[in-house]
Amino acid sequence: METINTPITTKKHRYIFIDVLRGLAVLWMIETHVVDATLYNSFKQGLIYYLLDLSNGFVAVSFLFFAGSGFWIAATRKAESYRKFETPLWQYLKRLVLILLLAYWLHMPAMSFRVFPNLNMQSWLKFFECDVLQTIVYSSLIALIFLLLIKNLKLLKYFYGLIALAIFLIAPFVWDTELIKYLPIFFATLFSKYPISKFPLFPWSGYFFAGIFISGLFFESKNKERLARVFTIAGILSLIILYYTWQSTQFYPGYQDWWHISPFHSFFRTSFVVALFGLFFLLEEKYKETLFGKALTLAGQESLFIYIFQTDLKNICKRK
Repeated sequence: METINTPITTKKHRYIFIDVLRGLAVLWMIETHVVDATLYNSFKQGLIYYLLDLSNGFVAVSFLFFAGSGFWIAATRKAESYRKFETPLWQYLKRLVLILLLAYWLHMPAMSFRVFPNLNMQSWLKFFECDVLQTIVYSSLIALIFLLLIKNLKLLKYFYGLIALAIFLIAPFVWDTELIKYLPIFFATLFSKYPISKFPLFPWSGYFFAGIFISGLFFESKNKERLARVFTIAGILSLIILYYTWQSTQFYPGYQDWWHISPFHSFFRTSFVVALFGLFFLLEEKYKETLFGKALTLAGQESLFIYIFQTDLKNICKRK
């Protein structure tokens, strides 16, 4: 699956660090859901839990970001085939349809379509909820449309970067609009905030487009090692600065919910993933032949199936 599981290759070298990071993200997601569902409230306090909880906020961000990386890599290899509407385009669209079907299957209210005529509004909202897989698919379709329209890939990557920036900046205003009152339920769930949807397109699709932009800069760079160092250092510095200055960004609408919707928090999360991107590239030679590296590479290549498994595991833990 190109959006999530595309092997990372170029003509001269195979990069496994993207697969490793996707594997780390999806396994990290299991930890997040299992701990949240099983840990007693009495343990949800103190510095260790605070740091763990803070780290969990980067899980879905990483998953979406590196899905964007996968899109860019596929786009650079198959852009011309896509634009000519050749077989690779239809194969890609079939994969997206499969992911979307699986995404909504995970939200099925019962294992039978007979219940649908009798569903209440709450059940319909749960079924149409915009989750991580939905966000990946719809973001991929939007990115694909622009890929078909804009032929200059060097220009296109900056356009994707502007889309990410716009999504982060506009998200607080979208959240302030109760679209569920004005749009059909299917469309409303794509933009409505929690508890209607956990991962609506605003701001979450921004991380997907940020992944495309950063990957575009990186894979077109002639000196990838130097750029990776810049990503690592700049990402860490930005992360620290944004964390300790968040109160000074309260001038922007949406500051009341800084840890969820403020664009400065979106930049905070993105900074962390960019730092990981650079760091794991720089260390690739040290871990790629280790058991750790091989296990994470496999997890990254099979991330869709692991995601489905961990979602079912999360539901089981909740029921218990």
